[in-house]
Amino acid sequence: MDRTRPLKRKTYLLNSLVAASISLLTACGGGGSNTPSPEPQAEPKSTSGNPFTVAETRSENSAGSLVQLQIVDLRTGAVARRIPLTTATFLGEYPSRSWNVIFGVMVDSDGVGYTVQGPSQLTYIQDGKVMALDLNADALGTPRQLTNIADACTINRDEVHLSPDGRRAWVRVTTQGPDRNCSNQADNLSVLASLDMTATDQAVASGLNSGREIISSLNDAAGLAQGLLVIDRDRAALAVYSNDLKTKLYNVPVPGFAVSGGDAARELIGSSVKARKSLIQLGTTVRMADWNGQTLTLTAPIINNLRSGAANSAKPVTTRDNDRYYLGDGTQGHAINTSGQLLATFSFPPERGDIIEAAITDLGVIVNQTIRSGTGTGPGTGTSTPTATVAAQSALLLPASVPTPPIVTPVAPPASTLWSFNKNTGTYFELTNSNSSAELAIESVFGNTVYFSRQSSPGNKYWRDIYKGDAQGGFGPFNMASGVYLLDHVRDPHIVAATHQVKQLLWCTAGNATQGCANGNLFSYDTSTDAQINLGTLTQASDVVAFNAFGLHESWSGRNSLIQMGVLKAQNSYSNTLWMLNPGTAASLKLVSTQP
Repeated sequence: MDRTRPLKRKTYLLNSLVAASISLLTACGGGGSNTPSPEPQAEPKSTSGNPFTVAETRSENSAGSLVQLQIVDLRTGAVARRIPLTTATFLGEYPSRSWNVIFGVMVDSDGVGYTVQGPSQLTYIQDGKVMALDLNADALGTPRQLTNIADACTINRDEVHLSPDGRRAWVRVTTQGPDRNCSNQADNLSVLASLDMTATDQAVASGLNSGREIISSLNDAAGLAQGLLVIDRDRAALAVYSNDLKTKLYNVPVPGFAVSGGDAARELIGSSVKARKSLIQLGTTVRMADWNGQTLTLTAPIINNLRSGAANSAKPVTTRDNDRYYLGDGTQGHAINTSGQLLATFSFPPERGDIIEAAITDLGVIVNQTIRSGTGTGPGTGTSTPTATVAAQSALLLPASVPTPPIVTPVAPPASTLWSFNKNTGTYFELTNSNSSAELAIESVFGNTVYFSRQSSPGNKYWRDIYKGDAQGGFGPFNMASGVYLLDHVRDPHIVAATHQVKQLLWCTAGNATQGCANGNLFSYDTSTDAQINLGTLTQASDVVAFNAFGLHESWSGRNSLIQMGVLKAQNSYSNTLWMLNPGTAASLKLVSTQP
């Protein structure tokens, strides 16, 4: 079964948490795998967080297939409930678009950061209806129907929170179009459903050319929405509406921009409650939205010509530290301060592909430029252009003269290049690059130490080599582990300034060369100490042909979490198993469930 790379498979959970649930709320020496065998199995311990989590599992054999949600009680490791996914549309995708989990957070008393509490609400489609189930309780209750929709196709993973606990939110749903066929997506419709709605309420139209689309929530210091920034496509206007979308509070002037039906209108990245600023994309322009707790205003365009200008196109890559935003769009990178001034624009070698990810270091940012199409024609060189406003900035910002980086010229264009920026000096250089067929991926940043991975062999996207190096070139990169199966990132549940600190990496070693991770060990690797913890053995029967592991991207440091295994057996049947672990506890790996 073909799958995307495990670590990137369910980033929608984390992305929705950052981009939607905390919109304008708040704003990682040794190596190898030769560690001792684990102690006798320890009981995983969870320090905090909501008690339940959700995983989609499926089985396929000659008798047919079964796709279902398994709700696991992380306190005991027991499956609390199984929900069959009866909507056939798009179940071929993994995970299917028939469900979504909404996270809850707890805001710090100073309003600067927040702590992720875990899954709060589950929304899913069953027989065309949109259902919701409260996960933020000691025991599971009864699912409830949201709106009178009876022809739902998919649930989008870009919900907008109205409360930090996740119990009040808007979710976007696609429904069948006039042809009554979900598979023909060309005429499918888009609507908004609120968790406050009942089975008799009408959903709100929210299409690309009609209806109201929520850009972000405008929250107070406690994380409660005081209104919603909305693009009203019927009236070609940008406005702030009440939380129920029934009342327009006021129009928001948009200098130099005419709202139209098909333009992109979305929040790219937010900031802390104290700053209450975020970058907004309208069409091909980027502006800063400033919410003072009473009204919202927009700046003139900071960037005018974003490549990703269509409403349904991929977002630019964004990240931020305490005093600036970084935005990558195609082969261009931009640095913007918190006053909305464009500090500099960097042009990356077009032959090396697009910017696909970025991560903040103590002194700057790491950027990954990757050729996804494989059509690079040469090594290329990078250039940069400071803006006229740069000269007036403080020493913490980029200087007026930004030098062209030194370029390591490979024989052929590399599949990936990591660029490292120092924001205090404005210099940047090529930290490393890969060969023409092996992509690199940024896995973690701890201070100025960067952890990245490379495919172990051409065409093998699952088995990776892990490297560690100084972001400013002071040491490395050194090889930390070779030929490991990288499953997941374990993150610090306390988040400040929208920076997600990766605390640990999860990987397994090969138990059998022909069976992947089957009967291999699962390890947790601490990015701050280089220590490895043997969590246990992924024991499987002898008739296993292949055994692929997938992290669920809900792994938080100090808490129990799940990983998922795909098992292909000799009798040509495919099934999933779920395992629970605590990344900081040796021998904590525990089998939770098999399918069904």
